[in-house]
Amino acid sequence: MFARYFIGRFLRLFFLILFSSIVVFLLLDFVGNIKDWLKKEPQVVFDYYLNYIPHILFLIMPINVLLTTTAVVGGMARHLEWSAMKTAGFSIVRLMSPLYFILVLITGGMYLLGEYVLPDANHRRLEIAQPKNHVKKEQKRDKAKYQFVYISDETKSYYFKRYSSRTKSANKPTILFFEKNKLIKRLDARSMKWKKDFWSATDVWERIFFRDSLVSIFHKKLSLQGIIDESPKDFIDTRFTPDEMSGRDIQTRILSLKRSGEKSEEWETQWHFKLSGPFVNLILGLIAMALSHNTIKGGIAKSFVVGLFITFCYYVLLKVGVVLGGNEALVPWAGAWFGNIIFGALASLILWRSIRL
Repeated sequence: MFARYFIGRFLRLFFLILFSSIVVFLLLDFVGNIKDWLKKEPQVVFDYYLNYIPHILFLIMPINVLLTTTAVVGGMARHLEWSAMKTAGFSIVRLMSPLYFILVLITGGMYLLGEYVLPDANHRRLEIAQPKNHVKKEQKRDKAKYQFVYISDETKSYYFKRYSSRTKSANKPTILFFEKNKLIKRLDARSMKWKKDFWSATDVWERIFFRDSLVSIFHKKLSLQGIIDESPKDFIDTRFTPDEMSGRDIQTRILSLKRSGEKSEEWETQWHFKLSGPFVNLILGLIAMALSHNTIKGGIAKSFVVGLFITFCYYVLLKVGVVLGGNEALVPWAGAWFGNIIFGALASLILWRSIRL
């Protein structure tokens, strides 16, 4: 009976705060960008904010958990409900067990959101927000590489004078084919472009190497279908930020960078952060629980202010850890889990001390 009452009270306030926060967030963003939206069709604006909601959820969920936990647990403490239950012989750990379960569900839900919903939604949102005229260089989402080398596997390697992920094209590509570590064929083209589901090259010199001879063939146009199986996404993904990628996409990027001999520590840190990030909700929930279940009259606001300060420090430490991991000052997994390890230990200590009081 108590568990049903507790869960019901928590969820009612949780969804009320969540809905209110999303509405306020959307209104503030809309008002701040109203000049741009007036130039666009209503359907475009609707699609943008529809795809913005998952990102907003991910941003506000930890604060929502902190606020709801502080309000519900602190409110029950102020009305002596916890004291009454403890007098009846129930331990505080048992009484809090429904909240532990809710926090675990929220943490798991945030992981699933970040893995399966958020990447596509963020990508669509950023594509909609991309200016058509590309006036400012920093606004461009056309990621191009110069003097770009890509090693596919032991059988193929690529060299591009310039490769653009936006136009899915390459200038002066060279493709080398190997068999048992021996060069067997080389393609040199003026350009190469993706045609729906295969590559097409123009002005191609095909050189085939035999043991004691060389055959050269010129092709004005050459379809590379069946010759190379890499897609544009394998060279450079049009999704430029970790927020646009799932964990699997980031792993693919890491393998591509390693094959090409480039540094991958920054992306490895982001992959670990995909796993560690959702635990912010669980840890902040435990901190809020520890700060508020012994509050007396007038102490809820104080508990929330303290929790908010801890949250700020927590986010700073998370950011520092990710930067240190990306800059190789820490190994990637340590950089991603740095903040969680410290504040997870702090949450456990505070909760343990508060339960003993």
